[in-house]
Amino acid sequence: MEFMIPAVREQGPRFRAAVFWLAYAVVGFIIFWQHDVSSDSGVVLTGAWQISEGQVLYRDFVQFYPPGTFYLLAAFFKLFGVSYAVARGVGVGLILFSGFGLWIAVRNFLPRWRSYVAPVFFLVAFAFYPSINHNPWSLCVAVWAWVVLQWALRRKRTVGYLFAGVLCGAVVWMLHTKGLAVFSAGVVVLWQVYRQSWRSVAWYAAGFILALIPALIFWPASTLWQDLFVLPFRYNRLPLVGTNYVFFFLALGLVMLVGWLLWRKQAGPAVMAWWWLSLALMASSIIRPDSYHIILNSFPIMPLVLWLSYPGKLGSGWKPIPFDLILWSLPAVYLATVAAVLLWSFPSYLPWWSGRSFSQWLRLENPELRQLVSLVQARVPANAPIYAGPFLPNAYFEMQRRNATSFDQLITTLHPPEFFTAARRQLEANPPALAILNYQPVEKYGHRQDNPVDEYIQAHYREFERRGPIIFMEPIP
Repeated sequence: MEFMIPAVREQGPRFRAAVFWLAYAVVGFIIFWQHDVSSDSGVVLTGAWQISEGQVLYRDFVQFYPPGTFYLLAAFFKLFGVSYAVARGVGVGLILFSGFGLWIAVRNFLPRWRSYVAPVFFLVAFAFYPSINHNPWSLCVAVWAWVVLQWALRRKRTVGYLFAGVLCGAVVWMLHTKGLAVFSAGVVVLWQVYRQSWRSVAWYAAGFILALIPALIFWPASTLWQDLFVLPFRYNRLPLVGTNYVFFFLALGLVMLVGWLLWRKQAGPAVMAWWWLSLALMASSIIRPDSYHIILNSFPIMPLVLWLSYPGKLGSGWKPIPFDLILWSLPAVYLATVAAVLLWSFPSYLPWWSGRSFSQWLRLENPELRQLVSLVQARVPANAPIYAGPFLPNAYFEMQRRNATSFDQLITTLHPPEFFTAARRQLEANPPALAILNYQPVEKYGHRQDNPVDEYIQAHYREFERRGPIIFMEPIP
């Protein structure tokens, strides 16, 4: 007999719920309202800025990522102006709003306080990754896709299946690999977990296809296939040699362990649906199997561990030390460790920790970055190009100086040789007024400097300033 905790509506005073969400927003704002110089954020920032200036993705500049994140942020730039605060506000807003969506979804099988723990861990998981990036933004949309899908399954509404498919398509617009994983998990949930008819699956798939049609209207299918699938899977991945998959397989093993415990305890379809989402997201981490991506994709595990912790779920027939309880402790310890790491580092998010005033923190001022920006802007006219590499895409956005090439990153182990040849020709035809180099971030990729771009910079530019690992170079007279 299947045992399911009935849907629980919040019985406590509304005041306590309001206090929780207010505190949730404040803590989230403290964690994410930071002005970092992440290159991962720079990919989105510079791409959106270029689009807001009239450039077209895949035509005027090259990217291996889908257009959704770039065009979403570009729209906000058009509405509110180009600034880091606008971009950060979009990222923080998406994360906080999706945490609320997660709570809406899991309270159907998590009672009382447990339904509030899940969105808290959602903040924890996202704190380890730059908040202006296609990875967290795609997960935010995935949460709402799952919220709508569960609503459709409860209400048996065709429009719900259609809209859930559209949202899965929106995830593809943000990050295609993750979107395909989420969509596939939805098909399994509809067909196998809830045993829905083929019509429900068809409506779900129709919404998914409907969301993708605009991309085929604006860009040739051959361009999308080449830039989003062929080139990334051939080049733009971590080299297999030197990549540590231990953490990935451990995390995947924990997901499988949780699934086995849920099967043992006869979890209902709402719970198993979240397990399938957890499996899909964790499996998608194999493309980037580092701790940041794995932790980011771990958030669906928390509701499942919380459900298993409900009295009666663990240890039936196992005394004095329930074997199931021992197995449950493994994913629980993993989640607790991740939360403890964030708790330990939380003071570093506070403005006075880095010596900034509250007003500086609120205005997202970064004094060190401001010095570098002033240095470049004083030497380079507004209409003159610069070159920043091998992986410094944020430099173009922060300096507000255009790229002399069509490539915001050029790493020998991640990009095809023809990219370097094309960039070399562009540099020769339109020499940048200044070059900024930082080889430290690309050491882990095994980047080699004996390539046409680096050789051109070294032959035609000389160093005039060095700030830590960042080298500023000017043309040789």
